[in-house]
Amino acid sequence: MRLKELMGKTVQHTGMLLPRGVSIHRPDLKTLNDENFYQCKLAAFYGYKAGILIDPSIYTYETLNDFIDECPGVGILKPYLELSCKEDKFESDIFDFAPLWMWQIAHERKIPVMLHLSHYRNQLDDPANIRQLRVISRDYPDAKIILAHCALGHNPYRLKSGLIKIRDLSNVYFDCSGVAEALSIYYVLKIFGPRRLMYGSDGYNYGIRLNRCFAFGPSFAGLHFALMRPEERGKRVFLCSSFEGLEALFAAGEIYGLDREQWEDIFHNNAVRIYE
Repeated sequence: MRLKELMGKTVQHTGMLLPRGVSIHRPDLKTLNDENFYQCKLAAFYGYKAGILIDPSIYTYETLNDFIDECPGVGILKPYLELSCKEDKFESDIFDFAPLWMWQIAHERKIPVMLHLSHYRNQLDDPANIRQLRVISRDYPDAKIILAHCALGHNPYRLKSGLIKIRDLSNVYFDCSGVAEALSIYYVLKIFGPRRLMYGSDGYNYGIRLNRCFAFGPSFAGLHFALMRPEERGKRVFLCSSFEGLEALFAAGEIYGLDREQWEDIFHNNAVRIYE
């Protein structure tokens, strides 16, 4: 399968509307509730489910439960590392922006959590990430953990090491949005199987700004088209990150040997099962 084969086709789709402006702390509970309520109503209008922003400096166990009771369209909880209590957002622990009381709610209500990992130096393989994911999976088994962007998997070699350490966790899933490294997606397929991976169409902020993320040494980097010198732009042309991600997904699927049913799982059926 290749990108050009999808052009002009009509497909059955499902969707999740996700919050924007995630790096901005809302001033109070009413403002955050109003934005999340609008998100749920807009999603319902299009027949989608809504992801609501979790700001642990505003919500508590009680106030988030109250909101969900009043707004039944909540399909996913979205904590963000940018709202971490740590000064260095990119080296935060999971519990610095996704506190235990939030996981308790996700477990009790069986609501998935979309988790954007921090610790950019080691990514998933960071000991703190591994340790806390294992705690969440053990103590809150009914909380579905969706590791966004293949668990920050822009470096396939570091990703593989981390995946092996959590391969026994039965409530861990992945989306591959913004991931342009085919080998990263292949390792998710190989270690967790095609029923644990979802396609994601967003390029996410890092990918959009940098146009394409790629493995670089033990971590990852990116190339921003706008920062290239004019004479370089014709030599190094990337698609937008969403299309780069599609090409990587198709390559990974070809290497893995996905059949038609497994492709349908990744593009549709897995999301239906996870968000049901």
